[in-house]
Amino acid sequence: MKSAKLKIAAVAMAAISGVCSMQAITASAAFQYTQTAQEVKERQSTMDTYVARWKSGWWNNDYLPNTYWNKTVYSGIIIGGGYNSYVPGSYHQNQALTGGMSLVRSLAQDYFEGTTIFMSFGGGSKEFAPRIGDQICISRNGSTRYLFITKTGSSIKAVELVNGQIKYDRTYGVNNGAMTFNGDRWTVNNYLRPIKRGDANGDSYVYLNAHHNISGDAAVFQSYLTYGIPGTWSNAITAALDMNGDQQVTEKEDYKVWYNNLYWYTTDGTMHGSYGYLKSIN
Repeated sequence: MKSAKLKIAAVAMAAISGVCSMQAITASAAFQYTQTAQEVKERQSTMDTYVARWKSGWWNNDYLPNTYWNKTVYSGIIIGGGYNSYVPGSYHQNQALTGGMSLVRSLAQDYFEGTTIFMSFGGGSKEFAPRIGDQICISRNGSTRYLFITKTGSSIKAVELVNGQIKYDRTYGVNNGAMTFNGDRWTVNNYLRPIKRGDANGDSYVYLNAHHNISGDAAVFQSYLTYGIPGTWSNAITAALDMNGDQQVTEKEDYKVWYNNLYWYTTDGTMHGSYGYLKSIN
């Protein structure tokens, strides 16, 4: 089986090299990345360590349980899911966030090592499943809540503001794309995630082939190399696909590195190796 896969991989790489002449894509902005690997950040044990430290005041007292939260957080760049110009939730750069919205953003920025750029996705998909570190906006009967996800699986745990106080371990469920709390169904309005290095199609996963009826990252990556990167967020896409950090994307230095780090690891939606998330664009 392994030799067969290697043959398939070799044929695929040969085909890729033979497609129209592939160009170098150069960014017009500087960018930074987080240091911790995606596969580490999305482990439950990593989040558990952060939660324990937030609860104990290990770093500071900002997130102590039952503390009243009244801080304002100013938003960094927010990109629409799929690198679209439309941003679900109407978030925007320099937006003053308050209440629960500012709490979950502050926790996310802390957890993802100072990340200031996030991608916003609209709710409504029955395939929606919360991930570690998600910022989720839900609503029911005119009420809105903002959740920061600290545990996934059969029992989902979140941090949120309740009557202005920070509450941990709030237990939620997921049912056909909606969140449930104490038997009540809450609509998922939108959710925010950091941008993974290697995420060519902007769906918050890194998969070689098609996933959830979305074109696989390999096909999208190849298209960019052949035809260039269009759209408002070309710098963000370039940053996500720049595997060696030289501010440009090429088939030889980036696609092949990306491919080799992904080919055997297509089940958990992360890049393997030391690749983290896009931290900022300047």
